[in-house]
Amino acid sequence: EFRRVLFRSECSRIVGERIRAFHLECQLPIRMKVDGTRTIENPRASTLRMIGVDTEEERKIRKIRDRLVDIFGFRDKQHDEYGFHITLAYQLRQFTLSEQAEYRSILEKNIPQLIASASAFEFSNPEFCTFPDMFRFNIQVLLAT
Repeated sequence: EFRRVLFRSECSRIVGERIRAFHLECQLPIRMKVDGTRTIENPRASTLRMIGVDTEEERKIRKIRDRLVDIFGFRDKQHDEYGFHITLAYQLRQFTLSEQAEYRSILEKNIPQLIASASAFEFSNPEFCTFPDMFRFNIQVLLAT
C-alpha cells in the first residue's frame, strides 16, 4: 500500500509539473454539446458523450489533446477516436440484457430533452485534479491559456 501511495504521489507530481508548463493556446470557453446518438448507444451507464458545438470547437479540443500527447510523451492507439465525455457515476457491474434495454429506453426518452434544454456547455480552464477517494477532487492546477 505504501508503494502504491508513493507511486501515485510521484506520478501526480510529475503530471502537475508538466501541466503547469502547458498553455492551452486557445480562446476560452471550450464549448461542447451532448452527442445524443453516442450517449444512447454507449454500452456503459452514466456518461454523456460530448462533441464540440461546431467544427471549430471540435478542432480546438482535438488540438489541445494532440499537444498534451507531446508533453506526456505517449499516444494511445485510439487517440484520434477518443470520445470526450462527462462521467455522472461509475457503473460497478454490467447490466443484464433487460437492464440494458430499460436504461436505453430511459436515455431515448430523456436525452433529447437534455439536449433541447442545454444546447451548449461552456468550460473554462481545464483542471488537473487528484483525488484520494471518489468523494472529492482536489484541484492542483488550472491550465493556462
